[in-house]
Amino acid sequence: MSENKIKAQHTPGPWETGCLMSKVQVNQPGWNQPMFIADCDVAWGPATEDEKCANAQLIAAAPDLLSSLSLLLRTCQDAHRHGWVKSEREAIQFAAVEAQAAIAKARGQ
Repeated sequence: MSENKIKAQHTPGPWETGCLMSKVQVNQPGWNQPMFIADCDVAWGPATEDEKCANAQLIAAAPDLLSSLSLLLRTCQDAHRHGWVKSEREAIQFAAVEAQAAIAKARGQ
C-alpha cells in the first residue's frame, strides 16, 4: 500500500486574540472582518476567563512558534554542516531572540 502524504497549510498569520480575548483571529489587509481561527470560550467546565485568554494566546502564537523553531533547526543544521564556529554562535543567538519573542507571544506578554 502506498502512502500519500498531504502537506497541510495553515492560514497565514499573524494570528491574534483581538478584541474578543478568548477567540483567535486573523486580520488580513483588504478583509472587511476578521476570520476566526479558534474559539477558546468554554461553555462548560471550570475554565476561568484568564485561562481562556491564555489558551487563545497560546494558539495565536502557533505560527510564530513554528517559524521560530524552523529557523532554529535550520540554523543549527547549517552551522553543523558548514563547520561554523563564530558564525554558529551568532546565528544561534539570532534564532534564540526569535524564539524568545514567539514564547513571549504565547504567554501573552
